[in-house]
Amino acid sequence: MPLKAQNKRCLRLVVFGVGLTTATFLVAEAGVRFYFFALQGTTRVVDNRARVLFLGAGVPFYASGPDKIRTHFGEEFALKKKPGTYRIVSFGGSTIENYSLFQTAGKTFATSLDHVLKTSSTQPTEILNVGFAGYTTAHSLILLNLHVQSWEPDLLLYSHNFNDLTVMYYPNLVPDYSNMLSLPYFSQARHPNPLASFLQRFRLTEGLARKLPTPIHYSAQTSFPYETAQQLYRRNIESFLTIAKKNRIKTVLVTESILNNPSRFEATMKAQPYAEAATFPPYEKLVEHHRWFNNILKEYADPGSVYVLDAASSLEEHPEYFSDFIHFNKEGLDAFAEMVGNYLAQHGLNKSDPTSKSKTKLRTARLKP
Repeated sequence: MPLKAQNKRCLRLVVFGVGLTTATFLVAEAGVRFYFFALQGTTRVVDNRARVLFLGAGVPFYASGPDKIRTHFGEEFALKKKPGTYRIVSFGGSTIENYSLFQTAGKTFATSLDHVLKTSSTQPTEILNVGFAGYTTAHSLILLNLHVQSWEPDLLLYSHNFNDLTVMYYPNLVPDYSNMLSLPYFSQARHPNPLASFLQRFRLTEGLARKLPTPIHYSAQTSFPYETAQQLYRRNIESFLTIAKKNRIKTVLVTESILNNPSRFEATMKAQPYAEAATFPPYEKLVEHHRWFNNILKEYADPGSVYVLDAASSLEEHPEYFSDFIHFNKEGLDAFAEMVGNYLAQHGLNKSDPTSKSKTKLRTARLKP
């Protein structure tokens, strides 16, 4: 066979092979999407939600009709709290949400805490977890203002640190945190790596996108805006507590735990696409910054209205409680919930305050024209 004819035949075989592979892939992809649609009612490719719906879209809507609240764990609660019910709302980032543990084990902070509280109080209790991966104090402030204060909560649990802390590791810190939150991964759930972004578009390859390691940058010379970051952290905490106090809602500030383990930190951050845009200090310095932010939380203790639970000082001594450098595994979540539940019981925060009814009447009366 002439060489030219052989080349044409090889080219046709290559084109046919590529076409067949592409067609097979697309058919398989369509089958997988149909399976997920039948199973979950969605054809959505990326399982990660847009990490922080904050800038344009705002925080997620929790209203399920005019009289119900629906959390992103699928729990439904009446907007108007039933008489005699004690309602707790927990705020935080991924450490409070722990969505991966919910997906793999059906376990949440709310269910674990509810189990603990049942041992110390017979009052009906509802625990609504509005923690969300990537959330900062700014998100919780908006949540409290636009959503939660209308839910008649009796107690707020509040744990923020790492997400606020790391904002200053991204270039050009600004008061609304958009130097970090405007990144495509946070606002659009889009991977910054072009190859990973392409793989992320298909159900069959989205797992590969998550396995591409993110380069982590460190610098001992970078001058980080410590004072500005702490001022913004304080601003958001103080604004949150002002709203809570105005509504006579008690708050428990909970320090966040972090392991002093640089290898676990790096392994975790390599799986986080947004980390590529940051420049981190040496890990021992990051741990020091994290302690600064926990210490700031402790300053806001105010007898009778704001309580502080220093969970970090105890839990950080137990590396077996963590799935990485900061998130709890099943045992860790149970230990954390038990610590919170015991603290609430010890301070009489596990059930309604006998004076809360009269306080509510006073507040309502003040709002009447």
